[in-house]
Amino acid sequence: RDSIRNVTREDIRNAHLNGRKKYRLVASAKLVEVPSTRNNPQSDTNNTQLKWEASVKLQLLEPSDPLYNLCGTDASVTFGTDVLGPVTVVSSNPTLVDTAYGLFSDIVRVASGHR
Repeated sequence: RDSIRNVTREDIRNAHLNGRKKYRLVASAKLVEVPSTRNNPQSDTNNTQLKWEASVKLQLLEPSDPLYNLCGTDASVTFGTDVLGPVTVVSSNPTLVDTAYGLFSDIVRVASGHR
């Protein structure tokens, strides 16, 4: 995981001068196929299984990036789709109830075995 702590004012100023770019910590996750281990109930007939790969990385974003204009507690997720391409959903200034509900529903989904 990267940290924004090492970004200096000089870095921020240079990013702004070089195309009005902004630093953001960006979380990403994707579902990938990996070789299956023996007796794994999640494996399919091709001897592979699905596994989530997740990361948080410091990125320098262009003004055209959907995450560029987020501020404060705004949140966003971009889904990569086969037909539509990337679809981005933004939650502007979510309340504590909004974020707590999202976390709670994720925990319930994981606990019930859904991906």
